[in-house]
Amino acid sequence: MNACRLTRLAVPAALALTGCAAAAEPPWSVRGADSVLARHPDPTRLDSEQPKWEYTHGLVLDALWRVGQETGTSATAGTSSSTTTP
Repeated sequence: MNACRLTRLAVPAALALTGCAAAAEPPWSVRGADSVLARHPDPTRLDSEQPKWEYTHGLVLDALWRVGQETGTSATAGTSSSTTTP
């Protein structure tokens, strides 16, 4: 089955009449990763103004890395060079 057909099966019939527009949107994982990167471009400042490194920061960065691995894109595209490793 193609993605369009699966999308149509997953939504009510009234919404399925709109076609396959939903299949063209990025997956929720990519949207979530983009949202985190837009709000917090510096991973050391996820929940405070002062730079710090804790377990939560590692979890978030691991999730961003996994999204990049699954989609074949760089999770750090567009971020400053000070937050990426060479």
